[in-house]
Amino acid sequence: MLCVHIQLQVLIGVKLLRRWLFLGRFRVCFVEPPYFQMNVEPIFTHGLDVTKLPGNAGPFGSANPAAVGSLNNGRSTNS
Repeated sequence: MLCVHIQLQVLIGVKLLRRWLFLGRFRVCFVEPPYFQMNVEPIFTHGLDVTKLPGNAGPFGSANPAAVGSLNNGRSTNS
């Protein structure tokens, strides 16, 4: 299952004309960077979880905080 959440604010600018088509310019800008979150859940409930295999739990566990820390705008994830 895939869940996507997008939250954004846009600014819409319109320049009107007095002749036919009546639209001289239509501009859409982001007010602030959009917030994007995606949650992916497994489709099947059976299968092999590679994080439970010996030797794989260490690399996966240590790689995850490093990846999250780089996305955290330079703020420390350690408490």
